[in-house]
Amino acid sequence: MARYVKEFANATMLAEKYIKRCPEAGKMNDEIRRILNVHEKGLITDYEAVKCIVDASERCSQISQAKELWVQFGEVPMNPETEEIEAEWHGFSAGTHREDIWHWFEETFNVSVAKDLMGL
Repeated sequence: MARYVKEFANATMLAEKYIKRCPEAGKMNDEIRRILNVHEKGLITDYEAVKCIVDASERCSQISQAKELWVQFGEVPMNPETEEIEAEWHGFSAGTHREDIWHWFEETFNVSVAKDLMGL
């Protein structure tokens, strides 16, 4: 608990930066806005509120990393008939089916390929 309060004594500022920097994480932005409204303009020192903001910031980083890799994955040549990659990529050998890689994204980054990466 002391870590969060010490590092983020003024979590309001952190929350506002986070909301501007990571607009794609809408649910977390709504949660942070709720926390900011509850605490109005004062310092957020409540452990749970600060932890929520820190978690949201970490989640934003996680989604950003997944999106960067997703773009790279999109550049890998793939056989349209078999839906297998034709070149090694990120530890996956040529011949790996795209859905195996999609499952890896979902498990590694705790994201939904359809929702978070493809925007469906």
